[in-house]
Amino acid sequence: MSNIAVVNVARILDESKKGKVLAATLRSAADKWQRDLQELEKQFNEAREKLEKLGQGISDAHFKQEREVRMLEVEMRHIQTKAQLDIESRRDQARNKLLQEINPIMESLAKELSIELVLTVPAREVIYAAQAIDITDKLLAKVDAA
Repeated sequence: MSNIAVVNVARILDESKKGKVLAATLRSAADKWQRDLQELEKQFNEAREKLEKLGQGISDAHFKQEREVRMLEVEMRHIQTKAQLDIESRRDQARNKLLQEINPIMESLAKELSIELVLTVPAREVIYAAQAIDITDKLLAKVDAA
């Protein structure tokens, strides 16, 4: 075994049992946001149809309905932004936590295999990594066993 090894961290995050649980949790959160947005979009479409039925005019009902349509449109954009930020924040926090759990396992595996240097890919610093020094599969097995 070489004294240098590489690990594809993205694969560990995507293929490990904990990574798959993370992905499922994020999908569930995204689905909830999507349901909320669909309900709001339904309300928006109903309000817009009601406005169209009122036609052009200067009545109080027309102005009130027009204001409701604008408010729902703004709320939809706000919810979309909030959902995106929430999902990104959850993903980043969970991935960072998973990486903190992986690092000691990676260090233990490196010591077990007498590896002096472990590089992660994909990274800009690694231009080429031969398959022979890739210990991703071994680390993946240890992470899943932990």
